[in-house]
Amino acid sequence: MKRIITTGILGVVLTAIIYLMAVLVINRTYLSGKRAACWINSQYQRTGGQEYRICKDWKGSSDNDLLVIGSSHAYRGYDPRIFQRNGIDMYSAGSGFQNTLASFVLLENIFIPKKNDIVIIDLFDQTFEGDGVGSYARLIQNVTSYTAATELARRQPDIRTFNSLMCRIFSDQSRIEVPDEPGYLYNGYCPKNDTAVISSSEIRKIPSFNMSFVKYLKETIRLIKSQNAHPIAVSHPQPKTLTNETFHKEFLELVMPVLQEEGILYLDYNSNHNLNNSEHFADSNHLNQAGVELFNSKLISDMKEHGIIQ
Repeated sequence: MKRIITTGILGVVLTAIIYLMAVLVINRTYLSGKRAACWINSQYQRTGGQEYRICKDWKGSSDNDLLVIGSSHAYRGYDPRIFQRNGIDMYSAGSGFQNTLASFVLLENIFIPKKNDIVIIDLFDQTFEGDGVGSYARLIQNVTSYTAATELARRQPDIRTFNSLMCRIFSDQSRIEVPDEPGYLYNGYCPKNDTAVISSSEIRKIPSFNMSFVKYLKETIRLIKSQNAHPIAVSHPQPKTLTNETFHKEFLELVMPVLQEEGILYLDYNSNHNLNNSEHFADSNHLNQAGVELFNSKLISDMKEHGIIQ
C-alpha cells in the first residue's frame, strides 16, 4: 500500500514538472515571430488588444464622471466625444464578451470608481450564456493587475483559465503580440464605422442562460454601491428582428427581478429605438458611428430626464 501511495505521489510530481516545462517552452519559443502558445490557442496572446489597452489607458476615476462596463457593446457603443460635448467625462472598461463575473473582478481590482461616479452596467443578453472562458483568457493574459488575473482564475476554476494564468506567468510580458483594435481612439472607445445589411432571419434561438452571471449581476451592483458610486443598467440597441426580440424577452424575465430588488434604473434600448437595421448597425449587434451618435444622444437625454446627470 505504501509503495502504491509513493508511486502515485511521484507520478503527480513528475506530471507537474513535465507540465511546467511544457508551459515554459511554449511561452518562450517563438515561431515566425509568434509565441508557440499563441499558435496553440490565439486567446493566449499577451500585451496588446482591447483588454490591455483599457487597463493601460486608465488613469483612475478622478477625471471620469461616468464609467461603462460590459462587452464589446460597451467599448463600441459609448463615444466619449459625445459625452464630453455634454460636459460628461466617460470611460469605457468594456472588453470582448465581458460578462458580469469579469465586470465584478475588474471593478473590484482595477476600474474603481470614485464617490458619486455613475457606473453603467451594459447588459448584453448573449453574455449571460456559456461559461465565459474565452473572455477570461484574454483578460487574464492582458490586465495590468496580477491580482485581477488570479482572481478571475480563482472565481472560474477551469483547466483553461489555469492554463491562461500559467501562460501569463511564463511569457515575456514586455513583448507586444497584438496590435490595438482597428480604429481605437481613447478612453476605451473603439468604433465600428462600416455598415452591413442585417439578416432578417426569423429563426428563434433557444437561450441557455448561466445563472452564475445573474448572481454576479447582483454582486456587481452591490459592489458599486459599496464604492459609493451609482449603478444603472443599460441595454444597447440591437437590430429589430424576431430572433433578437424573442431572446431579449426571455432575458428580461431573468434579470428584471434582480434589478427591481436592487432598485436599479434600467434603460432598455434593445428594440426601443428608431434606428434602421441597415443604416445604423455595423453587424448583427454592434452600432456603426451613425448609430452611436443617435443612441448616445438619446441616452444622455434620458439620463438627464431621470436626474442622473445635470
